[in-house]
Amino acid sequence: MFLKSDKKFYIICILITSALIFMLISEPKTAADGAVNALLLCGSVIIPSLFPINFCVIFIMRLIKNFDFNLEKSGKVLLFLFSLIGGYPTGAKLINEEYKRGFLSRENARIMQLFSVNGGMGFIISAVGYGIYGSKKAGYLLFLSHSLSSLVLSLILKRFISKEEKTNKKTKSENIADMFVISASEASNTVLSICSFVILFGTVNAYLSANGILKYLCFVTEITGALTLTKNIYLTSFLLGFGGISIWCQIIAVSKDVGVNLFRFILSRIFCGSLSAGLMYLFLKVFKVSLDAFSNNISFVGEAAKEGISLSVSLGIMAVLFVISLEGKKRGGNFRYDLLK
Repeated sequence: MFLKSDKKFYIICILITSALIFMLISEPKTAADGAVNALLLCGSVIIPSLFPINFCVIFIMRLIKNFDFNLEKSGKVLLFLFSLIGGYPTGAKLINEEYKRGFLSRENARIMQLFSVNGGMGFIISAVGYGIYGSKKAGYLLFLSHSLSSLVLSLILKRFISKEEKTNKKTKSENIADMFVISASEASNTVLSICSFVILFGTVNAYLSANGILKYLCFVTEITGALTLTKNIYLTSFLLGFGGISIWCQIIAVSKDVGVNLFRFILSRIFCGSLSAGLMYLFLKVFKVSLDAFSNNISFVGEAAKEGISLSVSLGIMAVLFVISLEGKKRGGNFRYDLLK
């Protein structure tokens, strides 16, 4: 008697995870090197580029909610724009929150989910364009092709978004100190979730890259590491739209209320990645961009981590936010109680 398809899938997952455990035990140095490289990526690229911008996006959205902003028209456009500014998985997180508030239906939220999964402006321009290819102009073109592909998909899917029923729901007003602290906390949780997947798949990629033909699987697992493995800017453009399994896991994690239709979602990623690569080809025919020779390593990450400027600034910001959060708490005279309350 054959097993049901979902049980087969669970068995495959168990086997893959068991194989990973075996490799972790048999080749611990490979795992350690992969985790260290992933941590360097988190400390020098992901945290500095994503935490501040995520905080700003979430803070602005909380401010707007206090005006009972109507999502029927310009609000949906605003969510899309914030997904481009904040980067993955900001768009999916904001859409999930609007669904929880009752301002988006589940089906409309899932449709918006398909074109609101985008790489952030800072990440694409600075970390990818300048950090990998030594050209901010290349970063601007990568971001432009990436944004236009999502915009085209949004226009295609626009007619499937049904009109929301009018609602008189009111959101509970918050004072600005609470909004500031909550936004910092949510941004921290988002970035922590991203970093956890980067470290996990960075470890997996360390084994894949050391095993011949399996190294090509790195291109569909974790995008931050995969981008350092290719010299081809068109493939880079595709990968930014495609996202990879790590990004998909992040989207699923922040979309637990809305849920994700994986088949439609993966198709949308393939479409955006392919269109983005095609647009990048056209842009490079029109604009002259000088690209530095790129070597297959993460030296640009190592240098950034060695200098420690970006990481120090990020840690400083987190420390300031922590002090502010304590300031906003009601004090009882007991430091440990006030800290944990």
